[in-house]
Amino acid sequence: MANRARDFYYLDDYERASQEVLDEMSASYILGSYCFLGEHDKARTLFRQFKSSFSEPQKVFCRFHLGISYTRTSDYPKAREFFLENWKKRHFKEFGAIERFLIYQGLSFFRYFFSKHESSLAFAKKADEQFLTSKERPMSLYQALVWELIGHNYYQLGRAAKGEVFFKKALEVSEKNHFTQLTQELKASLLIYQSQYELDVSKNISKLKKLLNQTSESNDYTFSELVLQISKLFFLRGQYRKANEFLLQNFNVIYKNDNKRKVAILNTLLAQLLIPKQQYMEALSLLKVAKGNLNNQIDINLLAPILGVERKILGILEQETSVIDQELNSLLEETDKAILHQVQKRELGLPLETHEEDQLGVLFDRVHRGDKNAIDLIIKHQLLHLIPKLFGPLPKKKAIIVHPQNLGLFILDEDEVSYNSHKLSKNQIHFLGEMAGHGKSKAELVKAIWGYNEYDPFRHDHLVYTMVKRLRKVLGDKSAWINSAGEDSYQIEPEVALILRKSEEKKKVEKKIEEAFEVPHDLNFRQLQIIEGIFEGPFSAGQVTKHFQTTRMTAYRDLDDLVKKGYLLKRGEKRGTRYTLQV
Repeated sequence: MANRARDFYYLDDYERASQEVLDEMSASYILGSYCFLGEHDKARTLFRQFKSSFSEPQKVFCRFHLGISYTRTSDYPKAREFFLENWKKRHFKEFGAIERFLIYQGLSFFRYFFSKHESSLAFAKKADEQFLTSKERPMSLYQALVWELIGHNYYQLGRAAKGEVFFKKALEVSEKNHFTQLTQELKASLLIYQSQYELDVSKNISKLKKLLNQTSESNDYTFSELVLQISKLFFLRGQYRKANEFLLQNFNVIYKNDNKRKVAILNTLLAQLLIPKQQYMEALSLLKVAKGNLNNQIDINLLAPILGVERKILGILEQETSVIDQELNSLLEETDKAILHQVQKRELGLPLETHEEDQLGVLFDRVHRGDKNAIDLIIKHQLLHLIPKLFGPLPKKKAIIVHPQNLGLFILDEDEVSYNSHKLSKNQIHFLGEMAGHGKSKAELVKAIWGYNEYDPFRHDHLVYTMVKRLRKVLGDKSAWINSAGEDSYQIEPEVALILRKSEEKKKVEKKIEEAFEVPHDLNFRQLQIIEGIFEGPFSAGQVTKHFQTTRMTAYRDLDDLVKKGYLLKRGEKRGTRYTLQV
């Protein structure tokens, strides 16, 4: 008699398997399907109903799936009970390769959740060997599942290249056999791991969102994994508002999954999103809830990052962190040495060696060490969440940070971090500095920036207005951060911090410029703007005439004067004459 539930189960079609007629032959496969579908209560009820009539091989099969079910719902003592009962039966003579496979695979799965990845990997390889030492033909579904688990362990041990090899092997088997749900899970896991190890965050967000659109919410385990990882990547890009909105749009699926680990990750992410807003007490409350969902003996790889975030907040609040440090040390003593290395490197910021396969981890480590040379990679891959970390704790929720080599501005709001590559002139940076803290009058600004002791509104107001207009343009939608502090003064909003940290090389160059050129007080406003760099690259007298709406003769006179005083270089003749800044 055909067992259709069995056939659908091995085809990874758990939905159809679960709908088959229930009898003693189909019950175990329907139970296994319920577990993979997240219908945990149905699976457990079914086991109680048929337990007495199941054969020993059927019991091994059921205990394997129920162990996975209880692990995924964080009932670890119950999961251990089922996996251990199977382990005790490993020498049972009636068992074939399938039963022995399930015994070793179950222990590998359980060890994986304990963050014991070296041990888990050993058991997974033992499971993989069962069909090699037997005449039984391996089930394609089980072949894909064990290679997936081996891949997971290699990734967790920081061996990304090896992990990718096994994931791709599992994916090849899954796609060849049209295992729809497993194929989705494998693609999701592979993309998630790649996004954790690679620097191209934008590309990975796009790929993950595309896969999410193809994943049914009924496959809530995979759907939740994708939602959480996409939110993490938005966070890495400094797009805090997007990360928060995305989590809130999909949090119901995460709760529906009934997986305490995912709920803990959700709360940890939400807590991290509160830190830029300086809502530290609310963040600590969410972290407390996250810890409450986890098991201190099992969820080490999730608890350690939570404690790391908690330690960071207490440090900002200048509170004692010794208790957190003790908890962290206690947790990390329980995990694999390789995982200890990964956790410390990624979450605690310790200056350890990094693995060349882990590009993102290498960058994190450089940022934690305060390596300002990492800034080019951060900009290139738009990992803008790392900017506040690179420049240390910021005193306010909002900030303008000038690139150390003056290659643009980082604009930090509590909702996001953005970057504008517009290069500011020396006087523009000086102008920002003068406006920070409290307002400065136009007379004070003219004296500080251009050196005029006597303020003449007809001659100098245009300089100030033009400067303010340009700086507001650079700030874009944050232009209101520069405001008028009264009729004749300007300031940066008091709640906005201004961070000016020049590189040593930049300081040396600017010192030479200052030594070489004293700005004479007899330059007119047009000449001052020209040496401010309003024209990018070589420019002509015609451009000066058009910009200032003046005569060609006046433009030539201004330019010749600047050439004589050493501010401009003149090249070419007649209509081909072009001017460039000397420095």
